[in-house]
Amino acid sequence: MPTAQQALRCGGWWRKRAGPARGADLAHKPPVLWVHGADDKIVADTSFVDINYLGQLGAIPGWPGKEAARPQPMKQQTRAVLDAYARAGGSFTEVEFSDCGHSPHLEYPDTFLDALGAHVGIKARISS
Repeated sequence: MPTAQQALRCGGWWRKRAGPARGADLAHKPPVLWVHGADDKIVADTSFVDINYLGQLGAIPGWPGKEAARPQPMKQQTRAVLDAYARAGGSFTEVEFSDCGHSPHLEYPDTFLDALGAHVGIKARISS
């Protein structure tokens, strides 16, 4: 079982071993569809599920500080990965749903299916 200090540093582990641009190393680069809600509070640059962001706010007693346990700006990181992927010859389409939280597929199912269908080249929903 990791210690609290080790758990706080897991973002550093990911950066060292996987790194934000590892997908750029793929030989075959299929097109990527990134669908997200503009008002997502979970996958966000200031997420309240990011223990290091909470530590930065003073909500985590004993938080070791930004140098040891850096908050993870998830949208910035995702965008950096996808930009690196595109620079390496891949492609991505970003669809951001305004007035939408963490679940675009539930909050706007028809619009989500339209975007997914367009991405994979099929009509994803049946008109009634």
